[in-house]
Amino acid sequence: MGPPLPERPERPALEAKKDAEASDVLRRSRSSEKLSRIEKSKNVIQSSVHALLDIFVYTPLSYVYGLILALFFSRTSHRILIRGMILMSLYLMSIGLALIAFGGFYHAWIPNVSLTKDVWLRSTGSSHVGRVFLDGSGKDWPVWRREPPVDFFAVDQAYDVTLELRIPVNRHNLELDNFMADVYLETTEGTVLYESHRPLLLMPEPSSVRWLMRLLRTLEPSGRHEPIAPSQVVHVPLFTEIVPRASMPYDAPMPFAKDGYTATFANVTLTANAHVQAARLQFHARLSGIPSLMYYHPVLSLGVFVCLFSAVEFSVAGSMWLATSIYYSTRT
Repeated sequence: MGPPLPERPERPALEAKKDAEASDVLRRSRSSEKLSRIEKSKNVIQSSVHALLDIFVYTPLSYVYGLILALFFSRTSHRILIRGMILMSLYLMSIGLALIAFGGFYHAWIPNVSLTKDVWLRSTGSSHVGRVFLDGSGKDWPVWRREPPVDFFAVDQAYDVTLELRIPVNRHNLELDNFMADVYLETTEGTVLYESHRPLLLMPEPSSVRWLMRLLRTLEPSGRHEPIAPSQVVHVPLFTEIVPRASMPYDAPMPFAKDGYTATFANVTLTANAHVQAARLQFHARLSGIPSLMYYHPVLSLGVFVCLFSAVEFSVAGSMWLATSIYYSTRT
């Protein structure tokens, strides 16, 4: 008998082996495809990041670097920078000079608008009288012994004059009828320049308001030394647009037609024996024209003045610069 023949593998086993090999190849191809996709995604992301960095970082930094180099190492940039600094300094100087000039004009043109003088009234039994020093000249030596030698009124300035009275609201004052406030403005020699006679009448207050005001005053701090009794503040208009101190008046009395006049004293008389806590004369300057604009609209007037003053300064500086440039260009 011959040798035994080798056994042939069964067909299902061979097919299973081939299927396994095919599936292994397919798996490897899919993994390679996944790796290639990941690499492509990485490359796309890297290229996008590099593009964004180039657009938003590298290119601006390169421009800034080039600008810095051109600014600090270029003669043209040096000239432009120096000229700009000169123009800026000239502009700031012009603004400073304009502010100084505005302050000087304001101080020269705007007088002290609100002036007050306390009136110390003296009772005569049937009335109250008071004599107040207002303004005087260097010849009034007895006056200067009592008041400092400071000019009170501005020369040739019109004023509105008001008498302010603080009167307690008590039964005695409320029972008074109308009474008069007589005010005379006089010179040192006693010549009456202006006189005014105005009526006064206290307005009675309801008792509830009076007691409420008394309660509020009791709750105030004691350091103010205010009286507990309620009071009324009465403003009596006396004069309108008078000139207490004039240099060359056109309607003054004959003795003052050449040298002018000054209201030195004010005589105040209340024709009733009323109770008065305090009294004072108020002088409010009546402004007009440019002083009125500068006082009542300071921001607007400052802006206009700075613009005009700066325009004049820049025109003068530009003319000088142009003349200097033409002079040196003709010489070269």
